[in-house]
Amino acid sequence: MNPIRLLIALVGMTIAPAILTPVVAAQVQPTPIEERNSAAAYFEEGLTRINRGDYRGAIDAFTEAIEAQPNLASAYYNRAKAHTELGNYQRAIDDYTQAIEINPEHAPAYINRGNIRSALGDSEAAIEDFTQALRLDPRDPDAYYNRAIDRSNLGDLEAAIDDYTRTIELDPNYIPAYLNRGVVQGLRGKHQKAIADFTQILRLDPNYAEAYGNRGLAYVSVGNLDAAISDMEQAVELFEQQGRVEDVRRAREILRRLQN
Repeated sequence: MNPIRLLIALVGMTIAPAILTPVVAAQVQPTPIEERNSAAAYFEEGLTRINRGDYRGAIDAFTEAIEAQPNLASAYYNRAKAHTELGNYQRAIDDYTQAIEINPEHAPAYINRGNIRSALGDSEAAIEDFTQALRLDPRDPDAYYNRAIDRSNLGDLEAAIDDYTRTIELDPNYIPAYLNRGVVQGLRGKHQKAIADFTQILRLDPNYAEAYGNRGLAYVSVGNLDAAISDMEQAVELFEQQGRVEDVRRAREILRRLQN
């Protein structure tokens, strides 16, 4: 049987969706009444446009709000969201940075800036952002989860496992944390622990195809070929049901190699 690299074929490290929900209300500063009213009106227009998916219009509106009230952190924060949606990542980073300078206690701005830095490959800066967010909100599972991914990217697998574990402690239903912790356990040679994580996912969601595929590969590593084949067959079936053509192809190829 050809050797199969553990846990790589079906799943890689995935980044949790960025927490980019708009701020509900503007933090209006004590400026002259006309300026406050103008800033608030443009801010509300920006929120309306961003909720419609009109990101360019939202940027224009938030820019007007900032011109009327330069210290409106929530306008920078939401303009950053619009820039992110348009792929203007450096502009988004700049806006999150400005929002943080105005309001250093705003944890979501650190998380969102960290997400962008992570996606751009700057894991060290991303870790700094997630760590700062956790200083402000030590019970945010997304910050632990995202920091774990970047720690994995830098090869700090023990710290990554610690962060995934903390994520799960805070949210026992956080399936991606089990998935990625299982991946890292496999990379460390802790195959039984990996199997336990993938099994827990299937308790939470019996139709989670990646859990079957990765558990199947983990079973290969502990010499349980029958269980590996059974899991890979289940992965193929679920991927087919979900219309995931490329995943079906890869899972079938692994299954063929297991059966030969």
